[in-house]
Amino acid sequence: LDLYKKFLYFAIPQWSDPTADKTAMLRQADSLAQNGRLNFEDGVGVLLLTALSGAVPPPKKIRHIVLDELQDYTAAQHEILSILFKGCSFTMLGDLSQLINPYAGLTDPEEIPSIYSLSRFAIKKLTKSYRSTVEITDFAKKLLTLPEQTEQFERHGEPVKTLLFSSDRERISHIAEELSAHTGGSSV
Repeated sequence: LDLYKKFLYFAIPQWSDPTADKTAMLRQADSLAQNGRLNFEDGVGVLLLTALSGAVPPPKKIRHIVLDELQDYTAAQHEILSILFKGCSFTMLGDLSQLINPYAGLTDPEEIPSIYSLSRFAIKKLTKSYRSTVEITDFAKKLLTLPEQTEQFERHGEPVKTLLFSSDRERISHIAEELSAHTGGSSV
């Protein structure tokens, strides 16, 4: 924890995000060593330092890794995997348009070869979407800037509805009514 605290203390001033509250981050780094407890988001940093130090022995029987939802892993998490599974082959699957947190996940698959020190690397882009109906996909395209257009299977469903509520109570009541209607009237 002390090493991680020092890492945060020296790394935070170098971060380029002008909106980050660096003073609060430094206070958090200081309190980290005092109470000896980690926040969830600090776990990755500590694990990375532990992996870099060689304190986590790499598994010997694993030869191939399948990594799904590639876009949701941070660069640090990818670095941990590259250290722990050095010498293994990888199949990585992801969809940048489904990125959960645009500030934490991977936004450019071209970063992968350098993180994993790969000499052979190929990106195969799948261009057919089958997950959503045409109506849902068209609605999403109006709200989101998708990285690339995909061809979709012609699967139709109900039109997407946009509902406005005057209060949280009204919204929750509507959701409860919808759930009740779709679960045969059982209580939710």
